[in-house]
Amino acid sequence: MLASVGCERDTQQAITVELPPTPVLSARSRWAVVASTHLRLRERPTVESQPVTTLWQNNVLEIISRNEKSEMIENRTDYWYQVAYDGLQGWVFGAYLEMFESEAEARRTARSRREN
Repeated sequence: MLASVGCERDTQQAITVELPPTPVLSARSRWAVVASTHLRLRERPTVESQPVTTLWQNNVLEIISRNEKSEMIENRTDYWYQVAYDGLQGWVFGAYLEMFESEAEARRTARSRREN
């Protein structure tokens, strides 16, 4: 017994989705080196938030995003940055970071500072 199977033509139309702008940095990664002797990695972008760990001078961090508004903390105005370090994620205050466009540049700078 032979059966004839018909094929229907897929007539679905493409749907365009427009997303609103976000405060997240551009798609390319940015990197930072901890410029202070020590810096607390916090759960949320506030000094009252619980620390996740302490980061040390010359640790290299990947920047994930940035808070929308700058703040003044200890007479320094900057943004809170969401960062990744050694498998952890959290927030640090940007006044204690030195920013770089590439991981290689950040690691080179951190290494040269440790050697001096």
